Amino acid sequence: MRNLNLKLICTTDLHMELFGYDYLMDKPNPDRGLLKLASTIMAHRIGKNSLLFDNGDFLQGTPLADEIAPSSQHLLAEAFNELGYDAITLGNHDFDYGLDVLEGFLHQLDAPVVGSNISGTPDSVKSHLVMNRTFRCEDGSRAEIRIGVIGLLPPQTTVWNAHCLKKRVVIEDIVEAAKRAAENAREDGADIVIALAHAGLDQSAPHHLMENALVPLSHLKCLDAIFGGHTHEWFETHSNHVSSRLGSVPVVQSGSNACGFGVIDPTLSEHPTWSVVSFETQLERPKSDTPNPKLFGYILDAHQRVREKLAKPVGASSRPLSNHFSMIGFDDGIKLVHEALLEHATHITDELGLPTTACYTSFSSDGAFGSKKFLNTEGRIIRERDLSSIVPFNNPICVIGTTTERLRKWISESSIFLNEIAPRQNSQALLSGKSPSYFFDQFSSISYQIDLSQSVNDHRRRIPRLAWNGEELENGQSLAVIASTYRAYGGGGFVYTNPDQTIWESTQGARDIVAKYLENIGTFNPCDAPLWTFAPVPETQLTFELPRSYRVKPAINGLSQVSDDDTTIRYQLDLRELAPTGQ
Repeated sequence: MRNLNLKLICTTDLHMELFGYDYLMDKPNPDRGLLKLASTIMAHRIGKNSLLFDNGDFLQGTPLADEIAPSSQHLLAEAFNELGYDAITLGNHDFDYGLDVLEGFLHQLDAPVVGSNISGTPDSVKSHLVMNRTFRCEDGSRAEIRIGVIGLLPPQTTVWNAHCLKKRVVIEDIVEAAKRAAENAREDGADIVIALAHAGLDQSAPHHLMENALVPLSHLKCLDAIFGGHTHEWFETHSNHVSSRLGSVPVVQSGSNACGFGVIDPTLSEHPTWSVVSFETQLERPKSDTPNPKLFGYILDAHQRVREKLAKPVGASSRPLSNHFSMIGFDDGIKLVHEALLEHATHITDELGLPTTACYTSFSSDGAFGSKKFLNTEGRIIRERDLSSIVPFNNPICVIGTTTERLRKWISESSIFLNEIAPRQNSQALLSGKSPSYFFDQFSSISYQIDLSQSVNDHRRRIPRLAWNGEELENGQSLAVIASTYRAYGGGGFVYTNPDQTIWESTQGARDIVAKYLENIGTFNPCDAPLWTFAPVPETQLTFELPRSYRVKPAINGLSQVSDDDTTIRYQLDLRELAPTGQ
């Protein structure tokens, strides 16, 4: 009986982080970048029975990605080919530029592409793969192993990207497709089957069309190893917080943005066919800050071009713009987007004659991407990099119909970003830690309050006031919402509207709309009023912290500084209705 050891390596959610550079801050980012991971990946492969995979969401995510998306000599394809990837699968964001761009990229790859729960994609995407590889056994002999590979992505992708997929793509349930594809791979002679699953962990009970289906996948006996993705988490099978939920199949998920990669080391035994008898898992970070010199040469020109483009002014403002206080309703970036969207869609909304609101969110106002990621313009010039920070995803916008009840539910449930607090207690945290800032949608042109003493599931009490033009909106009243197609069609798990309620869809992306708006108005003058207010809660004080990097502090009743150090300022908020000082 012979044994052999395999080394399965997988990157995930690269989001076009090639160089390890923060283009929005115009500074190197030493903790990420495929070029910096390359030497560590190759060290794992030298002299080993190894296979290298990618788990999707590789094509989109940085200004560099936007710049080179339709390239016939794509830099990421060059990098994948140079590193010798054995197979890749697709993630939801790989469709963001449309099928034509995706197909052009895939044709440049040496590696095969697998998508087991998807149809309607380019012919190069296979439902399953069986790859023949010759590996060295522990006794020095050589054996041919047939490696089955399947690929899976969230079914919700067709909803999130409805604007560019145009119903040309169908995506099935992850678990059902995995069973079928694994069985087909076995029938084609696969000794082991590896699942590249662009999905994360979900604590809820397994259900049809589950977005993050790693837990039910890990209980499938037809699989031998699973690489997860999509949710940007770090874990492996033996992690304390996931081990009790996962089945017997080893699972690894290695974050995002080329900050590391996952490794599964199965031992195979021949008796008489080959099968996995044991395994080890590992999470790896880059061992060097030095980019691979050959890969670096590929991207240098494009890298410099993007930096120059992002430094160009696109508009001006009456004062520096900030989103540091977005969690209490003061966000200059959201106000700018709201104004631009309302202006862009005015010809539609005027004709409708309905109460109309614009919806947008902040992608960095909780410091989720590091304290330096807050919006913080230099002086009164708005540069391309500031606009990309405010609107990182250039999704088209649409006008969608809804009702008062649905809008109240939307506002209430997205406010899970904020805590549910106990009245008459001090020093409670303002932020819940249950959701990032980019799921906290904020609305303009309507007046509403958020009552933090109420549950997000009690929509009527959590949002006690919802008015337009000074009059309370009645239940059943029709409204129009201007939002990105991603959010309006359910992106991020928001199911308060659907594509069937679309009244109008723009052909322009939100970032392009804001840029044109700035060009037309000359100078943006952000108002001092908050986007919304808190409902008063007696004798209750909340706390939150901000980095010292902000330049603009709004004058707000009830807001006071209680402590600070070299990097952080701690604030206290008396929970009463917020308004600019003097109102």
